[in-house]
Amino acid sequence: MNASAHRFCAVDSIKAGDPLAGTATHAESNLLISWPRPKWSRSLRVARDMDDDLASQINRLAASGRRVNLIHQRGRPELSHRLYLLPEGRSFDVERSDLPAFLDALAAGNDLSGWNSEAMTGSLVLCCTHGRKDKCCAKFGYATYQALARAVADRDLPFEVWESSHLGGC
Repeated sequence: MNASAHRFCAVDSIKAGDPLAGTATHAESNLLISWPRPKWSRSLRVARDMDDDLASQINRLAASGRRVNLIHQRGRPELSHRLYLLPEGRSFDVERSDLPAFLDALAAGNDLSGWNSEAMTGSLVLCCTHGRKDKCCAKFGYATYQALARAVADRDLPFEVWESSHLGGC
């Protein structure tokens, strides 16, 4: 297939006059887990290097109503994960070896104070760069992420910009 035969839903949406912000769903309860983007699978919440038990825990959380996405920022340690709970507005730094215990506690509604936590003071900006899931995210997502991250850094804006697994919509 030649390059001119590729169709991108983002281009079609712009031509149709769809809103620029897109059509992704807005879950009321979210868990964002930092995980190295090169390890992401086609799934929006499971990476290729996750063991089966961890993947099952994450899928059970999603089935219980909490939207789970993987996120990434360059330079973060591969085996230490930043987790965000929304709408709780909390972030946690959790070592990979402690993730199962953290997810068990979260699923059971137990106290999470045993993990290093901070209240979120700024906003998160997620930019889908999940090319394994959607070809528009592969074509447009990373460039958009870079532009957003550069603008936040240059203007010292109160946002954290993260690459994200697929958010849905166009």
